[in-house]
Amino acid sequence: MNLSGHKIYDIYGIKKIPLQGQFNSDSLAQKLIDEWIPYIDCERKCPRSDYCKYTKPSPYHPNRLTDIKCGIGVNTLNNFVTCTFHILESLSPENIQNYLDGAFYLSQFVLHAEGTVGACVEKYIIEDYGEYAPAIFGYVTRLRDELNKIGALFRHIPEFRSEKGVLFVEGWTEKAFLEKLRESHSSWFLDLNLEVYAGKGNRRPKRIQMLLDNYKKQGYKIYIQGDADGQHSDIFNELVRKGSVTKECTIVFKYDFESALPPNLFLKALHELGEIPEVGIREFIKKASPLDRSVVKKVKEIFGINCDPIKLDIASIVAERFNDPRWAWWQDDKFMRTEMGRFLSFVQGII
Repeated sequence: MNLSGHKIYDIYGIKKIPLQGQFNSDSLAQKLIDEWIPYIDCERKCPRSDYCKYTKPSPYHPNRLTDIKCGIGVNTLNNFVTCTFHILESLSPENIQNYLDGAFYLSQFVLHAEGTVGACVEKYIIEDYGEYAPAIFGYVTRLRDELNKIGALFRHIPEFRSEKGVLFVEGWTEKAFLEKLRESHSSWFLDLNLEVYAGKGNRRPKRIQMLLDNYKKQGYKIYIQGDADGQHSDIFNELVRKGSVTKECTIVFKYDFESALPPNLFLKALHELGEIPEVGIREFIKKASPLDRSVVKKVKEIFGINCDPIKLDIASIVAERFNDPRWAWWQDDKFMRTEMGRFLSFVQGII
């Protein structure tokens, strides 16, 4: 494949080196290895040398190690190019460049991650740092910079499937509910990225759009929940209109989160909080029907209860019911057809 006109980073990730002529998977991998993988004094400079399978004894000093291009970096690039080279032929020139730039950050992440892990597990290195040893563990967070760059570049190439979902919810109640569901240890919630888009400090549509766009640039796929008649519905609609999120990645409650809860669970939460203990489920449903506006407004109007200060408590109590192993709610067809069931089905689809 002719890669003339494309460029690759130098080893420092600052300048770019032009590529010229035809490449196959072997020659491209070798070019990237030559430019990006340094020779390393394994014995003195690498904390993994005691257990790394790529080290080589010195031909002159059998008890010493010779300098080599890091085998971890070499093999990563060989494997990467070998299994992905066929993708290049179908990519636009812009995405070919994204591929090459992403390959650089991938190689750097692997090298830095291996070195960082090696430092974390080798006691003698930690002891050498003395009072500065905590910095070894703190340095792990710097690896995310390269991961974010990989995500931003590889998101343009569908074959990498690098996009990860992030769910933006309207308020702290929805976040509290979903966070509590993590205690079920279900994979649907354990690995769920959550953000509140209408929380304090994020009231302006432009600010929220910038927040969403920043996630998209880092390779995340945006999902968002809104309320049809809530105070932030105009913000939600504007985000969809401007294309910050696609329509199929949105879900809207008819009124709000509380109104989407099954009435028996909502009333159970009120009872646990010491509110209207004398009211049974039949009376509650009869008096609240028809639910032609938010249940929070109806409860305040009919029973004189201000739910605003206890919304987070209600969300947590209801989530406890969902965490009860005796109720497999995802297999309850009747529940899954409710508004809350459809919301949780939406969440289950976020990957």
